[in-house]
Amino acid sequence: MCETNDSLPVGARVWPPCDSSAASDIDEVWDDSELLAHYEQVELQVRAQVEAFRAGRAAVPS
Repeated sequence: MCETNDSLPVGARVWPPCDSSAASDIDEVWDDSELLAHYEQVELQVRAQVEAFRAGRAAVPS
């Protein structure tokens, strides 16, 4: 059987961390606009590659 880790007491707060300076500014913690912009750019590149492949202008990427 597996060893158990110390468990949190019932009702213990796990987020935001009490000792974090970011805990007072939740918008800063969850600001994912840069990540979303990157994913949108990757999606556009993939769509362009798929369309080029479908149109016969490009080979299958290796």
